[in-house]
Amino acid sequence: FHPRLAPLSALLLLLALAPSAAAIGIERISQVVVADSEEPFSRRIYSYDIDTDSAGNLHLVYARPVSGANACDIIYATGPSPSNLVSSVLATDAKLGSISTALLVDPATDIVHVSYILHQNDPDTCLVHQSITAGVPSAPHVVAFGGWHTKMQLNADGQPLFVRENGTSLNLLWPAGDDAWTPIAFAPSGPIQYRIADFAYDPARWTYHVTYGDNAGTHNGAPLHNLHYAFSQGATHWDHEIVDDSLTLWELEFWTDLVIGGDGQPVVSMYKYAEYGGAYNTGTSLLLARRTGSAWNKQIIAGTIPGLTPPDHRAGMGGQILLDDFGILYGAWDNSPDTPIDFDGAYGNIAMNHAVSDSPWQSPFQVEPFSAEGFCRLALHGSNLYLFALAHYANAKLYLDHLHVDRSWDRTFTPIGGGWRRLSWFGDYVPMELDGWVWHAQHGFFYIPPDAMPHTTWLYSDALSWLWTARTVYPFFWSHERESWLWYNGAVNPRWFVDMQSGQWLSAP
Repeated sequence: FHPRLAPLSALLLLLALAPSAAAIGIERISQVVVADSEEPFSRRIYSYDIDTDSAGNLHLVYARPVSGANACDIIYATGPSPSNLVSSVLATDAKLGSISTALLVDPATDIVHVSYILHQNDPDTCLVHQSITAGVPSAPHVVAFGGWHTKMQLNADGQPLFVRENGTSLNLLWPAGDDAWTPIAFAPSGPIQYRIADFAYDPARWTYHVTYGDNAGTHNGAPLHNLHYAFSQGATHWDHEIVDDSLTLWELEFWTDLVIGGDGQPVVSMYKYAEYGGAYNTGTSLLLARRTGSAWNKQIIAGTIPGLTPPDHRAGMGGQILLDDFGILYGAWDNSPDTPIDFDGAYGNIAMNHAVSDSPWQSPFQVEPFSAEGFCRLALHGSNLYLFALAHYANAKLYLDHLHVDRSWDRTFTPIGGGWRRLSWFGDYVPMELDGWVWHAQHGFFYIPPDAMPHTTWLYSDALSWLWTARTVYPFFWSHERESWLWYNGAVNPRWFVDMQSGQWLSAP
């Protein structure tokens, strides 16, 4: 069951109007330094990725410049926790400056897939894929030649597929047998100079999603882009939309992300560079765009809101988003103020935030007291959330933070003695020894399923079957059996409810 089964009604508007409260709790457990970077900026570790397997083991990959050489080592690290990682070298001549290093774990098999750009100069430069099974890497396989920006996903069979730039089009590389891929060219916006941003594949709907820049302008000799989105179910016809046409996505600070919700709709983030609109004082920001139908609902979730907040020329850098199985959206980004800048120390901060379903974003949680200089990569397994990021300006180390996420529906309860709990909106109750069952002081026995959301839950009672309620609507309940709202008047022995659809009173023990 899910509260979205309830019909749209004025009652549910209370969800949007209710006072904001932190729906989940995030607490940092540990921090480790995975690797050191070098100076200058061009030799820092900008390309890295992270995922977890079904047992919660960590899998990391990063491209570390080789000291004194025009090349990178591709380092793979794995282990049960950040402090117990074992590293190995997959390649020693990866392309310096490439940001196309990627890692994904197949959730069905726990096979790890890694891709990266090998060699420095054409015609030798190529996209390479390796799989890692039970800790043993396969031989490297050339997917395609050229060092263009590339994004990797897995299809429904756990096979890697890729989207790459190809001049005035994009190439989808589809598996065509053992360690072979067939290119399928597509150009959703016509013959423009494409800059791939992100690629997501939805195996449940056989749908491809891509975002990309259009090279529509320049700043200091580097391209400026608008952000576009396209999707296709067969890779032959692509529907195209523009997410943001402000021409503020700069090639040298190209931070975007794309995730697909349980409803198949995309959620996009984009860093808007400071000098947009021709006025430096407008500041930077992190844009979040949710697609509803064919409309994009956009909001600034970090940095400058023109006309409303003072200019901030750093906040929003490295922004990344993650969507969990409960519909909770997480974000992490550099949230540093303009000054002091970290030329000679750890100033600024890396922030994390979250939103439940379509609710407003909560207050940012500071993860680190220093700035992010690269992507804030995120991975989640159960209640374990991981942040993998290059930080800070004067340090340039690759950090891995382990955080605990508390998503329990009643995490804000107050103990009142004898095992009893008091939840401000729900009342007094005591958990029983049987998993999921509670005894409520007014309602008696309720069963609460393990996937209950923060501040909102389905409840089962023998008298009324399945009911849904939330912090913002209680003492109203949505009755799945009656397909109607019930209002509880607070009486006990018996309890009295009003069926809001029929207007009739009904009693329950």
